[in-house]
Amino acid sequence: MASLLISLQGDLGEPFVLEPQDESPFMKFGYVQPGQTVPSLYSNLIRAPLFRHKPYSTDFLVIKFVISSLHDLSNNSVNRSTIKGESKYYIREIKNLFVVGQTYPVTEVPGPHSRKITNTIKHRLQIIAYKLLAKSPGERLKISRLMKYFPDQNELQMRQRLKVSLLSASRSLLPNDV
Repeated sequence: MASLLISLQGDLGEPFVLEPQDESPFMKFGYVQPGQTVPSLYSNLIRAPLFRHKPYSTDFLVIKFVISSLHDLSNNSVNRSTIKGESKYYIREIKNLFVVGQTYPVTEVPGPHSRKITNTIKHRLQIIAYKLLAKSPGERLKISRLMKYFPDQNELQMRQRLKVSLLSASRSLLPNDV
């Protein structure tokens, strides 16, 4: 997920000017006064104000790079005589230092067993089941093929959800006898 560094009426990051009728981008968690510059971290998930700090001349950033695979060994920046599992350290100067303030959630993140998650799993199960049925010869569905798409669910749950969704689908296909 990418985040933007925006500056509300300022010169840092991507500028974003608030009009007088606009409400604060932080809702009730903070306000932007007219003429005030507030650097912010902005994404589809959160918004947060940034606060600039002046790094000391003795501050630096240490980056640890561990060679963990043959792919890392083939990287041009790594010496060919490097041993798998060996660590390399790099030192970088800190030019800009910011601290992120209180984050404000922009989108709702439902709980793991909430109704929204349950309905999403149910609809996803129906779509995948219908696609697997359409692909299979004789329109037969193996639960093991379906379980590959839902590794965190057990087989009994999947059978129960599938039974409910297929029964409701078959009822909708039957002609109405009045």
